[in-house]
Amino acid sequence: MEIATTDSPKKIKKEYLALVILTLLVIVFYGNTLKNGFIYDDSQQVIENVYLRSLKYLPKVITGCTWESAFGGCKDRAIYYRPIQSLSYLLTYQISPQPWVFHLVNLFYFLAIVYLVFLLAQTLTDNFLFSFLSAFLFLIHPVNSETVSWIASVPELTFAVFVLLSTIFYLKYRQTNLIKKLWLSALFYFLALLSKEPAILLPVIFIFIDIILFNLKPENYLEWEKLRDYLIFGGLAILYLIMRLAVLGHIFSQGKSPYAPVSWLERVYSFFILFSRYLKKFFLPEPLVFFHFFEKRTNFFNPSFLAGFGAVFLFFLAVIFAFKKKKNLLLFSFAWIFLFLLPVMVFIEAAGESVFSERYLFVPGIGFSLAVSYIISYFWQKEKKMRIWLFLFLIIALIISVNSVLRRSQYWHDNEKMYTKTLSQNPDATPIRFNYAVLLRNEKRDFAAAKAQFEEIIRRKPNWGDMPLIYLHLGDYYQEVGNEQKALEYYHQSVSFSDDWKTNFAYDRLGVFYAKKENYLMALIYFCQAVQINPDSKDNQAHFNQVISLIDFNYGSNPTRLYQEISEGKSFSRSAKEGIQFVDKVCQERTCSFLFSPRFEANEVILPFLIVAANEKKEGIKIENPVFNPQINQVIINLDGRYEKDIITFVFPTCEGVYYEASTP
Repeated sequence: MEIATTDSPKKIKKEYLALVILTLLVIVFYGNTLKNGFIYDDSQQVIENVYLRSLKYLPKVITGCTWESAFGGCKDRAIYYRPIQSLSYLLTYQISPQPWVFHLVNLFYFLAIVYLVFLLAQTLTDNFLFSFLSAFLFLIHPVNSETVSWIASVPELTFAVFVLLSTIFYLKYRQTNLIKKLWLSALFYFLALLSKEPAILLPVIFIFIDIILFNLKPENYLEWEKLRDYLIFGGLAILYLIMRLAVLGHIFSQGKSPYAPVSWLERVYSFFILFSRYLKKFFLPEPLVFFHFFEKRTNFFNPSFLAGFGAVFLFFLAVIFAFKKKKNLLLFSFAWIFLFLLPVMVFIEAAGESVFSERYLFVPGIGFSLAVSYIISYFWQKEKKMRIWLFLFLIIALIISVNSVLRRSQYWHDNEKMYTKTLSQNPDATPIRFNYAVLLRNEKRDFAAAKAQFEEIIRRKPNWGDMPLIYLHLGDYYQEVGNEQKALEYYHQSVSFSDDWKTNFAYDRLGVFYAKKENYLMALIYFCQAVQINPDSKDNQAHFNQVISLIDFNYGSNPTRLYQEISEGKSFSRSAKEGIQFVDKVCQERTCSFLFSPRFEANEVILPFLIVAANEKKEGIKIENPVFNPQINQVIINLDGRYEKDIITFVFPTCEGVYYEASTP
């Protein structure tokens, strides 16, 4: 197989026919996805995403993240920075918010990818059979059905589009030495980075291309022209990382993973298990499951690990064979498979709970299709007697694949079908069970069934990462059925996960509960903590402001009552610490200034509008506009001069539900 150089009219006609056939096959395989709705993550990423509803949010494509609307922010909450996904959603939404339009966009992406696989194979060789088979095998592989059928898989699709374009133009640059081809390759590389994180490894593929296809020697990498090429890609990678850092507040994933922390032994074990399972999925895609089970272990002598080790060993034997026999195109295909699977095999904590997912095979599947196409093309040309068997193999593969894909598409019609099917295949698919419970509660209004599903999660996965939400929903259930005591119990269990920002929902629920009971001070404590955890939530902020107004209305003219409510422990409890120390009293004419030195923890929040004082007779004194001077770390409270000779006790309530007390001598 030689690098392509010319295009004859006959060849062009044959290529157009191939593209027509591929188009028809895409319609046959995936045309019925247009009948499907929004599934799973689609709800929060599309339906509930306020940043898709107008082009005025276009800047959010760069400055925000896909989950910003759902999470109430990106920094320290989201783990993905994928502007192309946000842009695709935004532009599609402007056409129509209907699910069929989003599915149609996915079909266009997939069709473009199939064409580009054909073009990549054609750019690599001048062999039409190899090019057509590469695109054909990629198109019909059932493992791709998840990516094509699921709207939220747009990052996989756009990632594939731009990786293919970047690679094709890099090959053309090497073939023609035209610098504009290099710049186009770099442009598409940057767009691939903005689509999905593993694109950062693409320049390694280019190194393979240079070495195994264009025979570059080590000394060539010392030449300025070659260094310049890679500096361009390196500079774009750095730019992407800076953008990611600015939006997310981190470069590497900071999401809560059920597999973190991961020891080196566990990482090695996982590498062999995952790689072998992915290789097996290429050859035996059934059963197609949305959520696969994975368990990190270090038992290197169990049968699963030994079988996985054997499969990986055979893969690298094939790599060595291709290298020794100078089967460069096959070697390129193996490198593609390995490189684009590498991130999910090594950084397993970055994948959340979906450590093994069929969609992660989408881009590596391009390399698999190239490799299988190479082998079939080789025997087709060398062994004419095998052609009938190869043809029968392709026909059988087509029939089996279309049946598998069409059958699976039925399960992607709506959430209920997808959830129940997935749970029947994997009862430990906890995120799916959670979403199914929410569906039962919110859409089916079957509260008892939803409660049973939430309790099943507690039974199966008591340490699941989103347990605050489980207890939140159970609290809501008991609130709805009128069992307030049980509701409070579950809300308090939800907020007990103090390291999770999702506890803000339960804090807000507790605030609403006490506000309805007209216990506004207790409500304030919970609303304040909700705001502290999630200051970007408009609901939290609104509830906090409303209860402040209610407190002012009820206590503003009665500081004695406010002092008693706080100091008697009805809502706030007195701290044993000396968090506030009286420093001095300065009186001038009609005003006395009382100076205090705060000594509380940095994360504690004093509620200045609740600071109140009382004289020896326990008569409340309203405090107006206390002043904090951070330069000298002092709180200054001004009172009427008539209190100059009184012993006054001041209370300083905090957001945490405690108060500090300080008295004048």
